[in-house]
Amino acid sequence: MLLPLIALFTVTSGNPHSLPREQFVALYEKVQVGDSMASVRKVLGNPDDVRNPGESTENWAWGTNGHLTLPTRGSVEFDDQKRLKRIRSPLLDGRDLESDWESRGGNSPGDNPSSRRNHRSGRHVGWPTVHWKEPELVRLLRALDRIELLEKGPGFRFPSSLELIRGANLLIPLGEDKAISLLLEYDQLTESDQSVFPFELLRCLYVPKSSTKYLPAPGIGWISPPRPHDPSRVPAYPIWIQQDIPINICFGILLSGLPATVDMDVAAVRKSGVFRSRPLVPPKDVFRAVSDAERALLHTGMYSGVSPGFAGSKESLHDQVNDSLRSLLTGLVAKDQPVKPFSVRWDSRRQWYVRG
Repeated sequence: MLLPLIALFTVTSGNPHSLPREQFVALYEKVQVGDSMASVRKVLGNPDDVRNPGESTENWAWGTNGHLTLPTRGSVEFDDQKRLKRIRSPLLDGRDLESDWESRGGNSPGDNPSSRRNHRSGRHVGWPTVHWKEPELVRLLRALDRIELLEKGPGFRFPSSLELIRGANLLIPLGEDKAISLLLEYDQLTESDQSVFPFELLRCLYVPKSSTKYLPAPGIGWISPPRPHDPSRVPAYPIWIQQDIPINICFGILLSGLPATVDMDVAAVRKSGVFRSRPLVPPKDVFRAVSDAERALLHTGMYSGVSPGFAGSKESLHDQVNDSLRSLLTGLVAKDQPVKPFSVRWDSRRQWYVRG
């Protein structure tokens, strides 16, 4: 009986899936862009999920709990020659292990040179290392992913008021270090090129310092409508926060050059802001709060001079504010019917408006 037990122990201990998270993540340093599928499998083991099998964008993922779920232990992508094209590894002690983007003079080995967060770039903004226990980290990563998936659809999209509230209230109780560590880890693991969720969520986590009076705009392109000449009139641009209700006022983004990465945005926001000390608690009279927000935004001057029917007009603002209200009343109003005031209250436990 001794020999079979020894053999079983040897096989189990040699399986990368059985390794603690930090040891598994460190294995990504042993794979390089251009490696074959067999080489990657030899180092990282069989993936937990395969996306687009047999296609030019075949993706292998680890740490999933179902098909197309969040790869909490990272993922890799292959090209049409079945060679490793992109590595999206978790952070290890705050370091990005994906590929040595800086040491190669900034040349991305992948086909998307603007995706700088897909490549090794040293420690993230000098942030203190948070030593997570894997069960807690995975639980929170999946919870954050479920929030962003509330209204996910094809193409580029902006987060709703409900998503921003629930995301902020998941992170704020963790404290600043853990909250930012989790957000950076989530951004590292996700294909969030089509989402501004991390950037806008940051502006719900911080309030401007009294000395600065406003947070910097995310450096992700030209945002419409443009910020007022006095930035303090919209302190969390492109978010307007009315009585703890964040309203997305971004109609579109014109990309230009290399966009800022989330860790770069964290560094900029920290210089001008203070981490919130308490979660967001939307008011009981959500209808009045949203109406007040629309009036306040009209007085910023951001929507003057834009013809009706165009993005950035007063009419488009009304539609956008109405969409925010509908997101807050998810499950309480039908999508195809007008919203009329009725009695509701914010349920802090469920993070949802309910009747009453």
